[in-house]
Amino acid sequence: MILLRSKEVIRVAIYHFELLGYWGNSDANLYECGVHQCDPSFFMDERFLRKNDIIHMIVSGKGTFRVGKQTHQLNAGQGFYIPAYTPAFYQADDQEPWMYCWIIFGGVKLNEYLHAAHIDRRNPTFLCPNPQSYWAHISDMLDQCVKKDDYVEPRLFAHCYKVFSKLIADNKQRASAFKSDFRMETYVEEAIAHMQKNLSSPIHITDIAAKVGLNPNYFCTVFEHYIGRPPQNYLITLRMQQARTLLLSTTDSIQRIAAAVGYQSLSAFTKAFTKQVSVSPRNYRALYFEGRLTLPGQLPPKPPFHKLPEGE
Repeated sequence: MILLRSKEVIRVAIYHFELLGYWGNSDANLYECGVHQCDPSFFMDERFLRKNDIIHMIVSGKGTFRVGKQTHQLNAGQGFYIPAYTPAFYQADDQEPWMYCWIIFGGVKLNEYLHAAHIDRRNPTFLCPNPQSYWAHISDMLDQCVKKDDYVEPRLFAHCYKVFSKLIADNKQRASAFKSDFRMETYVEEAIAHMQKNLSSPIHITDIAAKVGLNPNYFCTVFEHYIGRPPQNYLITLRMQQARTLLLSTTDSIQRIAAAVGYQSLSAFTKAFTKQVSVSPRNYRALYFEGRLTLPGQLPPKPPFHKLPEGE
């Protein structure tokens, strides 16, 4: 597990949403929400990839957010968006660490609302000039999660929709500066989906480029522009993320897990895993079950309910 210092105040809801069946809602999916008062210099790095979109609203303090080739210094009253399966880095300031609240979400309608707020992969930061109101809605959502009555779901979604409504209202003035490149993003999303479906196959970048209909060199340029890293590097990260999950959720042999994530050679898999995670697959599994795994971003993408920062 990841060990947190006692000063960190965290409220998080993950498992409740899954129990209530939100994974299957095609219009609005709620996967997780929470509030985190960070310790000085607390960070999450690019090694941890979330399976769903996430928005953070900064309530107090300041810090740094980096995604792709963009780096932003953000303060209270601002927020940042990380698309699903997108490497990103963010770190609280060492003197004025931020407190933020977040929602991990999916669904057609919520993504439409995000677009209406002029927030996307090209424009990942936004305004939330009254952050206490966002904090209040998400705190209420956390309170609702402990209830078991028939009214929990509509109350949760009521607060969720209010958050997105406020995002649209607070960012409507950005419309003139908003730049959308939907077609290019579509290529990237298709490529990522193809990678996800074929993690157990020895696919190459030329195969992925052909799948989305682009010249390999141009595809690599487009992909790195939007994601911030080459597609081959991103594919390896996806494979290692899946390997982590299998190591911690199954008793399969290391050889079998290597094959499940597209490696025919155990030595090649071990080398790639160790380079990505800084510990060998065997030791990674052992450290986890001994409760001594302390590297950031080392838990599976969909852990059970726990008291950790968002998505860890």
